[in-house]
Amino acid sequence: MIKINKDHFEEKRSSIKALNLQYDKTYLTFQDVLNKGNKFSSMEKIQDIYAYTKFMINLNPKSKRLEPQGKREGIMFIGTNPSERSQLKDLWKDPYGIYFGEFLREAGIDPLEVWVTNLYKYPTENNRPLTLEEISDGKLELLYEIQYVNPKIIILLGKQAMEVFNAKLYEFTEYKKYKTLGMLHPSYVNRMQGQIKEEFIKQLKKIKLWLQ
Repeated sequence: MIKINKDHFEEKRSSIKALNLQYDKTYLTFQDVLNKGNKFSSMEKIQDIYAYTKFMINLNPKSKRLEPQGKREGIMFIGTNPSERSQLKDLWKDPYGIYFGEFLREAGIDPLEVWVTNLYKYPTENNRPLTLEEISDGKLELLYEIQYVNPKIIILLGKQAMEVFNAKLYEFTEYKKYKTLGMLHPSYVNRMQGQIKEEFIKQLKKIKLWLQ
C-alpha cells in the first residue's frame, strides 16, 4: 500500500471536486489496462489513490448523507445504507441506531467505542436495495475509510455488505489484513426478535471476548 499525503489533498480538495467525473473515467481506464497486463500490484496502488480522492470529494457532498462516526482502531461495523427515515445527522438518534445501540449495550459493548459506517452513505427511495453502481461507488470510498479507521475487526451487517467483502454469516474470515465477520442486519433482528436476537447478541459478545 502507498501512503498518501492528506494535507496535500486538503489543499487541492476544491479542484478535485471539479474533476470528479474525470477521475472516474481515468480510474476505469487505468484499471482496464493494468488488469489486462496482470499488474495487480500497480492496480492496487491506483485503487488506493482513487479511493482517497473519492473520500476527499465526499467530505462536502452536495446531497445529504449519513456520515460515519465513532472511535478508530477497534470494532468497525459496516451496514448497507441509511434508512429513508433517517434524519442524516446522528446515527444513534435514528430508529435503526437506537435499537442497534441497545443491542450493543446488552452485549456489553459501548456504542461510543465502536466505528459505525455504511457501504453507501445515502438513503435510497423506498429503501430499495443498492444498485451495482451504488455498491461500486460506495466501496471505493469505503476502501480508504477502512485504512483510516484501521480496525481490529470489521463486522459486515446484512446481505449486501457481506457479499461485497465475501464475508460469511457468523464465521470469521479475512479481507486483506483485516479480520471480518458477517452478521444479520440489526433492522432484521429487531423485526424478528426471539432466537434470532439471542444469537445476534451472542455473536456480539463473542466479538468482545475475541478483542480481549
